[in-house]
Amino acid sequence: MRRRALNLNLPQRRLVLSFSSSSEADTPSLYSFLQPSLFSHRKNAPSSPPPQPPPSPPQTLTQELKTALESALHKSVLVHNTDDAWKAFKALTSHSSFPSKPLANSLIAHLSSFADTHNLKRAFASAVYFIEKDPGLVEFGTVSALLESMRRARAAAPAFALVRSMFKNRYFMPFELWGNLLVEICKENGQFVGFLRVFEESYRVALDEKLDFMRPNLAACNAALEGCCRHLESVTDAEKVVETMSVLGERPDESSFGFLAYLYALKGLEGKISELENLMGGFGLSNKRVFYSNLISGYVKMGEFESVVRTVLRSLGESSGEDAKFGEETFSEIVKGFFKNGSSKELARLIIEAQKLEAAEIEADCSVGYGIVNACVNLGLSDKAHSILDEINIQGGSVGLGVYVPILRSYCKEHRTAEAAQLVMDISSSGLQLDMGTYDALIEASMSSQDFQSAFSLFRDMRDARIRELKGSYLTIMTGLMENHRPELMAAFLDEVVEDPRIEVGTHDWNSIIHAFCKAGRLEDARRTFRRMVFLQFEPNCQTFLSLINGYVTAEKYFSVLLLWNEIKRKFVSADIEKGIKFDHSLVDAFLYALVKGGFFDAVMQLVEKSQEMKIFVDKWSFGCGHPDFARNVRCSSTGKLEFSTGTGIYDVASIDYSSRTMIVTDPLMSTCESMQNSGSFSLDRASPFSVMDNNIFVLLGCSTNSPVFDPYEELCDTGSNSRVCRGLYSCKGVTGIGLQQNAPVSTCCVYQSPTGFGSSYALDLPKLQCSSYSAIYGFGDNRGDPSKWKFGISVQYNDSYDADGCTDCEASGGSCGFSGAAESFACLCHNGVNTTNNCFGRGNSWSGTWGPKSQARIIISGLMLWWILLSISLPLI
Repeated sequence: MRRRALNLNLPQRRLVLSFSSSSEADTPSLYSFLQPSLFSHRKNAPSSPPPQPPPSPPQTLTQELKTALESALHKSVLVHNTDDAWKAFKALTSHSSFPSKPLANSLIAHLSSFADTHNLKRAFASAVYFIEKDPGLVEFGTVSALLESMRRARAAAPAFALVRSMFKNRYFMPFELWGNLLVEICKENGQFVGFLRVFEESYRVALDEKLDFMRPNLAACNAALEGCCRHLESVTDAEKVVETMSVLGERPDESSFGFLAYLYALKGLEGKISELENLMGGFGLSNKRVFYSNLISGYVKMGEFESVVRTVLRSLGESSGEDAKFGEETFSEIVKGFFKNGSSKELARLIIEAQKLEAAEIEADCSVGYGIVNACVNLGLSDKAHSILDEINIQGGSVGLGVYVPILRSYCKEHRTAEAAQLVMDISSSGLQLDMGTYDALIEASMSSQDFQSAFSLFRDMRDARIRELKGSYLTIMTGLMENHRPELMAAFLDEVVEDPRIEVGTHDWNSIIHAFCKAGRLEDARRTFRRMVFLQFEPNCQTFLSLINGYVTAEKYFSVLLLWNEIKRKFVSADIEKGIKFDHSLVDAFLYALVKGGFFDAVMQLVEKSQEMKIFVDKWSFGCGHPDFARNVRCSSTGKLEFSTGTGIYDVASIDYSSRTMIVTDPLMSTCESMQNSGSFSLDRASPFSVMDNNIFVLLGCSTNSPVFDPYEELCDTGSNSRVCRGLYSCKGVTGIGLQQNAPVSTCCVYQSPTGFGSSYALDLPKLQCSSYSAIYGFGDNRGDPSKWKFGISVQYNDSYDADGCTDCEASGGSCGFSGAAESFACLCHNGVNTTNNCFGRGNSWSGTWGPKSQARIIISGLMLWWILLSISLPLI
């Protein structure tokens, strides 16, 4: 084949390369072992190093000292003591001596294994020193490992210096062991100019020494060619590399022609470009994507935008679909170039003309329009991308759906949902249809931005586009409106889509709206939604009525509850029992509480009868004892005792002082002076509203000598004045219950000081502390020296505030403080079974004496009826 201007297959002959960019600096002297300038990024030419003082004559090194230094070096490397290893190495070299070959390679490998620059400098210096003094000491694998470390450290200059030192000292490694690493280094760091010098020397050595294993390969030739074309932009140097490839017998590939195409386009050498295309055919290279991409890059840099358009269109006309698919980098160059020196009009024209040449079945993300718009979006130019679409419409063109997708994604990511909704309308008006996933993503972004109108608009467009699956987007909108407390929009949206069979609206959707209205106190809107629900023949359920009842009770509109009960009653009586409303305990409880509060006792009796018919028992409607705020932790037992519950058990309540918010709790297994036995643990839950008071003293009894409370490094036992408590307890006769003699040594006793302190989440774990029992003391009475008079129990305090006046008045009247109903509202429990909302004065016999723990009065249905009758009799007198 004829070669008119470029000879890519010249006969084997010596070709001396001399690149215009190459420097003639020699490999620096490394007798100082460090060349920091090689590891720094230099913008200016380095200044000449100061003259070194003449070296001192080498000292005599005895064999014994050499052996000692080598041993020290070997041990330091083994234990990774890098500084000592380096000192031993410098001591050897200062006497002009070298370590053994294995030790030398171990040192270099050890130093190059670190990621820090300081040790990499040491590895570089020691390797060059050995190569200069005795190349046979260094193994090929060691040099390859060092170059790999330099690649990871992005140290290009030392890598080039190391290879040039190898050439200078005739240390010839096979090119495949170092060449590819050097190619990677120059590409990752953009150091093509430095690589050109190494490439030249490697080529010279291969020819002069007749060493075929030193010949640069195709990757190295392309790296040198890239440096000449894209960095030096020198036609002369590039063609020298081409001639070198011919001498080496390296066949050029697509990348080789691509680099040349870039250079010739940049220089405006159209004849050379035509020659390249002919040569590609001669070499059987049919895929021209790389060639065209580089050609476009050259034209863009030169500002030849008409040539860019011509090249893009030509690639579409001559190549297959895959060959004409340019990469994102190419489209980014086109976009940046056109916006810098051109305008969106030319880009719009390019997209329109490209669509005429693209196959009808081309994938959306493979089109030129998609590539340009996507590049705009990735460059942060979403508005510019939209302006391109507007310009296309002005020019009378149209684009496929794929061109819109990058802009929609960008608007979605930037939460520009209003623009996205408008663009979707434009897409629909042009006869295109988005997929369900795009709609879902846009609607979710709109709801996240609280742009509800855009979400509604997108959903309407989604319905009009006849998307089959709407449920996901529907739930996204409804959930977002619920979270943002917009029940009025929920109602309007549901009313709009209720008849769409693709959504399958159910009772739970209406319940969500009714609940949201009630929670917001908008009861009329809730009632209106309920009526709309019934009108559209959606069957209300228990949750529907529970939401309405709770809303009415909160607003104290008990008459509305009565109206609701009458409505349910009529519906239930007139309808088939199998199709009627299914009552449950929660609905019955809610109605009972509201109707009793409203004083509608006839309705209460009707509800009770209906509950009995349905076998719903309301024994859970008993009254609880203790302040309503204590309800979660304080309950009444079946025997009428007040009990306090925690995670470790249920404890009796000895007394409550509502004014100080304190309560005394007793553990049946806790030791006292009268009775001692093995105890369980005691703890307060982390979420408990109570905390242990500071005046409590916890005493651990019968502890093992190995108990952690006796740890000498932890002060867990009070050895001060409180130590007398141990002597007092051990003087009690009850101590025999835990296997000790009366007045036994107090070495097994500990007045415990918890490392976590008192308060909520307090825990006394006896098995962990290795103690038999514990005692808690909240007071010493009148005689601190007499343990039989001490007050045993655990004093806890309620952490929050509450209204104690009701309980105080109730107890003053002989009643007991309690609570009633699902809302656990205050109730005063009287001795004769009558329970009121104030006190027991005038209510018959009251409890004798002050408050006691047996104040529980569990009231089932018959008790409720008696209460209602007594209340109805006494109402006129109040």
